[in-house]
Amino acid sequence: MGNFMSDPLDMENKPLYDVNGYGEGLAPYFISLGLWVGALLMFFVITDKTVSDEKFGPVSMVLGKYLTYSIIGVFQALFLSFVVIKLGLRPPNMHIYYAFNIFLSLTFIAVMQNFIFLFGDIGRVMSIVALILQLTSSGGTFPGELLPTFFRTIGPFLPFTYSVSAIREISWGIDYNVLN
Repeated sequence: MGNFMSDPLDMENKPLYDVNGYGEGLAPYFISLGLWVGALLMFFVITDKTVSDEKFGPVSMVLGKYLTYSIIGVFQALFLSFVVIKLGLRPPNMHIYYAFNIFLSLTFIAVMQNFIFLFGDIGRVMSIVALILQLTSSGGTFPGELLPTFFRTIGPFLPFTYSVSAIREISWGIDYNVLN
């Protein structure tokens, strides 16, 4: 009876995913961070202004700038993905891994372009504030359940929460119930 009381459940520990080290576990967080900061820096380096004497409609101006940023964003995502793989991350499906990182880069560029084209320099500040809020609310370093109430509340409204979760699924085996 003493043995039963000291260990009432016979549990077997079986990891869901084989993550070899702390660095691999933080990779999804830092991939998202790298793509966001890379997109943000693009908007500081490449001007969002156009020549005023040319007659461009707002749609052509936004799409033209987005295509320029997107080309750089694709190269950024490919480079980052390659470096992370060289550092030891081994996703089961490389094509999905590269494609998702490209998609993520294009999404982050679109979010920042929206902020900056609508609000100007205030949009740049909004992008930085969004970065700071995402660093703490995404569940990249600690599970969302352990976060303070404020960060648990805003987390579902910010893209890092979903990008970190999706990169985790892509990196160690896709559970389509989580990825959807």
